[in-house]
Amino acid sequence: MSTHRDFSSAIGAALIALLALLGCKRGSVVHKVGETAVQSDYRLTVLGVKTCELNEAEKYMLDRNKKEAVGVEVILEPTADNIVFAPPSAIASDGSGAEYTGAIHTTCKPELKPQFTKLAAHVKYRGFITFHVPVKTSGLRLKFSPPRPFREQPVEFDLKP
Repeated sequence: MSTHRDFSSAIGAALIALLALLGCKRGSVVHKVGETAVQSDYRLTVLGVKTCELNEAEKYMLDRNKKEAVGVEVILEPTADNIVFAPPSAIASDGSGAEYTGAIHTTCKPELKPQFTKLAAHVKYRGFITFHVPVKTSGLRLKFSPPRPFREQPVEFDLKP
């Protein structure tokens, strides 16, 4: 009799743990342009996507590789101290699954922040995260996965208007 009760208690505890884990998986939501993703250490809003205006040398470099600079305008608001921004924390993927990391050079202006800039808590930083993607790339998605001390899963945005 006590074996049945122990088994039922174990199953109940396992179900509660499973439901708690499933409930914590906030990062699995794909946000749309205009929405704000809220995590424990930051908020990220994607305002829009555009092809960047570049100088002639930058255009030549990208044209030579059959790429273009696409800027994703965002507002990043850290809600914790000691937050560091790095463009490679952002990854764009296209409809075929190819991935492109945030560019450090040849960027849309104003860029969100230069590489590895420490950000102050409760300040809204607005600017572009730039990606060098093949010309006429479609189906872009943004995955933002900031370096530590962020504790939560990355956030994703579908970049269709």
